Parts: sequence; C-alpha cells; structure tokens
Amino acid sequence: MIDHSTNHPASETGSPPAPTARELALGRKLGRRIRLGAEPIGRQLDLRFRAIVAMTGILAGVGSMFLAIFAAFGRPDVGFAVGGLILGPVAAWAWLDFALLRHRALAYDREVAASEMTGTPPAG
Repeated sequence: MIDHSTNHPASETGSPPAPTARELALGRKLGRRIRLGAEPIGRQLDLRFRAIVAMTGILAGVGSMFLAIFAAFGRPDVGFAVGGLILGPVAAWAWLDFALLRHRALAYDREVAASEMTGTPPAG
C-alpha cells in the first residue's frame, strides 16, 4: 500500500500495519466487542464489567420505581412483576453476554500463551 502524498509505503508513514490472517481469525473468535491491539483485553473486560454493574444498578432503580408506584396504589405485587418481567431479562442478558465474552477472552489468552511457549502460531 502506497501513501500517495509521500510515495512511501504506508508502514513508514506511521499507519498501523495490516493485520495478519492469524490476528483476523483470533479477532473473529472474540467478536467485535473486544478489539485486539486497542487496549489490553483485561482492561477492556474491566470496563465492560463496570458498565454492566452500573447498568444493573440503574435497572434496579427503575424497577424500584415501578414497585413504589404500584405500592402507593396498594399493589406492590404488580409493581414487582412488571419491573421483573420488563427489566429482569435485560440485566440477565447483559450478564450472560459478559460471561460468554469473558470465557472467550480467557480462552484467547490461554491460546496465545500456549502458542508463545511452543513457538507455533495458535489455530485460527
């Protein structure tokens, strides 16, 4: 690839090199939510964990508002059911998605560590 403004290859102008086939295959295993080379994977998982904890707290607050509104009219059971049926699956889905992503990231780390020890590229 040539940078037409200087007629030098793009790698000499400061552009990042094109990802290898191995990096592309490993990136597909992690999905689009974890970016290789952007930040350490552990940091990205930590940020995602904090976001899910904050989202769960917000959902719990909204759910308690449903409960309080319905309790004011004498039906806290309906408020609990409405809040749980609407907001519960959202929080559950986020936590399940995070668990799957963490599992994939840990498997990726193990695969990279194993490939570094043996000197062979990880299977992609």
